[in-house]
Order: sequence, then C-alpha cells, then structure tokens
Amino acid sequence: MKEIWIILQARTGSIRLKEKILANICGKPLLFHVVQRLKRVTKEVSGIVIATTTNPEDEAVVKLAGELGVRSFRGSEDDVLERYVGAASQVGAKIIVRATGDNPLCSPEAIDWALAKHHKADSDYTFVSGLPIGVA
Repeated sequence: MKEIWIILQARTGSIRLKEKILANICGKPLLFHVVQRLKRVTKEVSGIVIATTTNPEDEAVVKLAGELGVRSFRGSEDDVLERYVGAASQVGAKIIVRATGDNPLCSPEAIDWALAKHHKADSDYTFVSGLPIGVA
C-alpha cells in the first residue's frame, strides 16, 4: 500500500483572526479538535503532519503537534505549496490528504470515501465536491 499522510496546514499568522487555530473551543485549542477528527480517518493513513511556518510565533503550533502525538514540519511563511511538498518529503508520502487547521468540521467519512475512490480509479488527484463549506 502506498504511504498516505494527512498534511494539515496551520499557522498562527491568520490575517482576519490572529492565532485562530489556538482559539479556545470548549477548553481546547481549535487545532486539537481538528486533529482529533482527522485521527478518525481510515487506518490506511500512516499519520498526520502539521505543516506550519518558520515564523517564531509558530513554535506554539510545533509544541501542540508534539502534545497531540503528530509530526510537524516547518517551511516558508509565504509558500503554502512548499510547506506541503516539504512535509510530504519529510515523511515519504506518496499520497497526501490536504487539510486545514481552521476547519473543525472536516469529515473523516468524506476523506475515507475519497481515498477509496482514489484507489479504485488509480487517480493522481482526487477531490470531494458538493459538501457544505467546511466539511470537505
């Protein structure tokens, strides 16, 4: 089976709501809730990597990743694609699931469905459409 990793982009430098991924939601940071949902994705997934920036403020993200038992990668503050590529390279990912740290309603079921379709079609790229914003 190919190496499948969830790469979760997260940084504290949000323009509209600074540090929103660390916002307290029911006593836990928002990022905690996102990671807990992503941990429910199929056992085919090798793990989760939080891709954050080299900005010193994002040390809090790296620390939280360790506390949550997931890996972290630090890369460009301005180039999100570079962070994804770097994170994928770090863990040897052949297939990545793209997730965002400010999406607490991500659906493990939709991700499982997409992975099954991806494998069945032997696709290079798969995406889910038609779901409410914030679910896929």
